Amino acid sequence: MSTNPKFDLAGRTIALLFAAQWMVFEFKLRSWDQLEVTARFFLGHDFEFLYAAAGYFLSGRSPYVETSFVPLPPALYLPLLLHRLPFWNAAIAFRAISFFLALAAILWLCRELRLNALNFALILVITLTYGPFYSVLVGGNLDALMLVFLVFACARNKWVRGVFLGISIGTKLYSLLLIPVLVVRRRWRELICAMVTLVILLVPFLRYMPDAFSSVFHRTSVLRLSSNESPAVLFILLFGQARVWAWRSCYVLLWGGTLLARLIADSRDATDSESERFRGIDYLPWMAGAPLLVFTYTGTILLPFIVCLVKKSQERKLNWAEWTSISGFLLTGIYSIIGEWVLVSVFPTSVAKEMLMIAAPLGISMMLIGSSLSARKSVFGVSRVKHGARDNDETLLPAGT
Repeated sequence: MSTNPKFDLAGRTIALLFAAQWMVFEFKLRSWDQLEVTARFFLGHDFEFLYAAAGYFLSGRSPYVETSFVPLPPALYLPLLLHRLPFWNAAIAFRAISFFLALAAILWLCRELRLNALNFALILVITLTYGPFYSVLVGGNLDALMLVFLVFACARNKWVRGVFLGISIGTKLYSLLLIPVLVVRRRWRELICAMVTLVILLVPFLRYMPDAFSSVFHRTSVLRLSSNESPAVLFILLFGQARVWAWRSCYVLLWGGTLLARLIADSRDATDSESERFRGIDYLPWMAGAPLLVFTYTGTILLPFIVCLVKKSQERKLNWAEWTSISGFLLTGIYSIIGEWVLVSVFPTSVAKEMLMIAAPLGISMMLIGSSLSARKSVFGVSRVKHGARDNDETLLPAGT
């Protein structure tokens, strides 16, 4: 493992900038007001909706009587287990479980990827200073658990990988994106195991499935620009909300086009079985960028993606496409209160708020483009090298051979 500082820059760069932002945040808290730290990351109390939906289900009613409960019903398994506790005790327990499981998953991934001690520490700093991670814990959202499921979907055992993927799909539908990845890579046992696990999880909720799909697909029709990291925000601001065909087309072209390019590149990539199990992590930016409304706390699931980039940085110099992804990740980690404070000192307030509004969508867009291009550079670059080597070998053959 390389420790050459010319290579090993990704983790140092991100950790330095995030830690500096955290220190500024802590310093400025003294002069703002008496609000606690968590209030600065609040984007809604999602556990309230999970708890209420679990209560409706336990009383024999549809969990979707709680209109703010959006995901598929298997997302209720942990809230159901905690429902015997009073609400605030259950909320604290849910946050604590989410925090410790997410941290354990990140540490497990660092160990599996064989990060050196320095990068291990840097990843801890990045995780504990990443804004979306605080938002997901403050509101009791499901994305910290999604991080756990998606990381352990990289386990060594294929059946275990399939089980965790099935759990993740049942919790939040965006991990369904990994199904075409499994198909392209011909990982059939994992695919079958994931589908069987999903069906088993759905069985207790079968009569509520029409409500479930109606709720899930409702999110695709909701428009909100603030605290939304979907790249659709960029095109809505560019073309105006009224020109639906224009901004929707551009969004689909960006999201779908980069995804298709990545899938094509991966279909031609040959890797060893050890590296293959981590391939799903490469698709996390696409999960964090769809559909039209993606609250910024969803960026929590990008942490494993950065762990993998730090691993690459540990071994070699990153290319410009990979640095594009890192730059995009940095944009998703801007604290809104710090960003507004900095920008207002330079720009008019209205301009500053609009700039802050596009930071996360721009960051996700950069990650989509960077991840797609880095895959193509890796696959087709290797192909050209092999082809060139073959040509060179042929020129060394004796005449007439």
